[in-house]
Amino acid sequence: MEGQPEGNDFTLFSIVVGLADTEYGYASIKEMESISVDVGHNLPKIPILQDKSFKPCPIGNIPDERLQSFLSDIYDREEV
Repeated sequence: MEGQPEGNDFTLFSIVVGLADTEYGYASIKEMESISVDVGHNLPKIPILQDKSFKPCPIGNIPDERLQSFLSDIYDREEV
């Protein structure tokens, strides 16, 4: 969602739509580059990759059902 340089790294405030959970918080680019997900069943680990085709836009315009559901849950809770 936003970020800033910190030394030789870049810290992001982001929402991660993962294999099991969706969460938000701070993460560094170097930290994310070092992560790979073990999906089991003798398959190779899956690295986290940047979507090079992504174009900045309002978050509500990102066509991802899990992301939009997560955002709806947050906004619904804030209104209560």
